[in-house]
Amino acid sequence: MYKLILMVVIIVMTFVIPTAFAAETNTVSSTVVTDKAPPTASAPAVVVNNNDVCKSAYSAAIQTQIFGVATGITVRDENCERIKLSRSLYGMGMKVAAV
Repeated sequence: MYKLILMVVIIVMTFVIPTAFAAETNTVSSTVVTDKAPPTASAPAVVVNNNDVCKSAYSAAIQTQIFGVATGITVRDENCERIKLSRSLYGMGMKVAAV
């Protein structure tokens, strides 16, 4: 009888106890992409290369969740044009006309 109990205890200790206390490791990794930002309206670069040009550049953009608008314009500076024309007339010797 003792041999049977001893045999059962040995079987339990070798098969049941190690599997009951063994740590099982399961590693689960996943990548979730959540980049669902709407496209952005970018204001255009309006370039006025020459500093002798009497124009100013302005640009603007606005973006909502559905619709985006971007625009750019150049604006004429009439006072700057008058000053430049007056300087060129004065340089040609037409002082009265330059005034």
